[in-house]
Amino acid sequence: MKALCLFPILILLSGCTIPSSAYHGFRLSSRHWAAVLPERYFVQVTFDSVPSGASVEVGGFYVGSGRVTRPLEVMRSFPIRITKPGFEPWTANIIAETGLVVSPELTPVPPAATGGSSR
Repeated sequence: MKALCLFPILILLSGCTIPSSAYHGFRLSSRHWAAVLPERYFVQVTFDSVPSGASVEVGGFYVGSGRVTRPLEVMRSFPIRITKPGFEPWTANIIAETGLVVSPELTPVPPAATGGSSR
């Protein structure tokens, strides 16, 4: 039975394609990446920021803004980028695990110095 569960993973690692009829009981990890694994290998990870309303990217793909919850492959590392106009971008690598909430406090961009002289 374990060999049957690993069959789709081994096919993907070998570079072969799997017919859609073989996906029974499996789902895609996200619409952006194509790892096919049993659902039990995913956890819900929530992204938020202070202030709220920032854009969230996971693995280089935009996944939403504001408070966003996405299924991610458990125990896998993902690069995260959270941005909002007027604030420094926040980046980190996370390991997806049950109950993880990523909620950074964004730093405001310092006011730009004026290059001219006052008279």
